[in-house]
Amino acid sequence: MYVRQPEEIWSAECERTFTAVPKATIQFDLPEEEREHRLCVNAGKLASACWDADQRCRSLIKWAETPSDDAVALAEDIRQILREVVDL
Repeated sequence: MYVRQPEEIWSAECERTFTAVPKATIQFDLPEEEREHRLCVNAGKLASACWDADQRCRSLIKWAETPSDDAVALAEDIRQILREVVDL
């Protein structure tokens, strides 16, 4: 078994060719588009909050000891809305 030395690994990795990665840039006209700018800046937080809400509804449906039929129906409706609107 042959183990490459660190110098060989470095030179082999340096010889790789990399392809260009597409990039996108979004520009806003501030202060007119301040609201849209904040939505884009906080998009990750919003997506995380939606995912968390979905998981909490799932937990209520699956693990609640004695959930009411209304609570389960509401949780299922919320999960359906999140899937339609946010595409979770």
